[in-house]
Amino acid sequence: MTALLEVRQVKKSFWRGAAETQVLQGIDLLIQEQEKMVIVGASGCGKSTLLHVISSLEIPTSGEVLFHGESIYAHEDKKISKLRNEKIGFVFQFHHLISELTTVENVMVPLLIRGIKAPEAEQRAQFLLEEIGLSERSQHRPSELSGGEQQRIAIARAMIAEPEILFADEPTGNLDRDNGEKVLRLLLDLQTRHKTALVIVTHNEALVQAMPRCLRLADGVLNKNS
Repeated sequence: MTALLEVRQVKKSFWRGAAETQVLQGIDLLIQEQEKMVIVGASGCGKSTLLHVISSLEIPTSGEVLFHGESIYAHEDKKISKLRNEKIGFVFQFHHLISELTTVENVMVPLLIRGIKAPEAEQRAQFLLEEIGLSERSQHRPSELSGGEQQRIAIARAMIAEPEILFADEPTGNLDRDNGEKVLRLLLDLQTRHKTALVIVTHNEALVQAMPRCLRLADGVLNKNS
């Protein structure tokens, strides 16, 4: 069986003048369709860098990232952007909602970028808002929402295009415990209902208990969590 996403000997370095800092040191990883997993590690260990590299946001220094057996970074930028819009979802610690847009307009954005007409995009966004229990907030702007509500809207925006894999980078890191638990439950519920793969990157050890597969990043290497 071909993995949904395969990472082969990925390395990532950053340079400051003549000094090289190697953040990732030969990462190998297989993610299957509909799999859910968490990658943990101390703050500053390179978890976000790893997520960016394997999710098409940042080119590795060396190595390959394959989606359905095809190397992502062998493609031109336009094709990578198309893949990102149609097949990959993202949720970050900070929601990055557009302040001038309403809730429903924020959720619609990925579909509008794809070229879907506004009425259809709005209908699908309203349906998803109802699914996550925030339909009554559809005309509110981000400044009128709580932090937990904003993150739930960001999740809806990430899911609107029915991605095959959803990446979440510290999705509960900016929330209190109660809202963090709500966001985690929502991610797991949507993952099950929409049959998407889910990869969460976090330093929150409590998330380990909720996920069937856990890997730990330390010293630039991924290991099975002990």
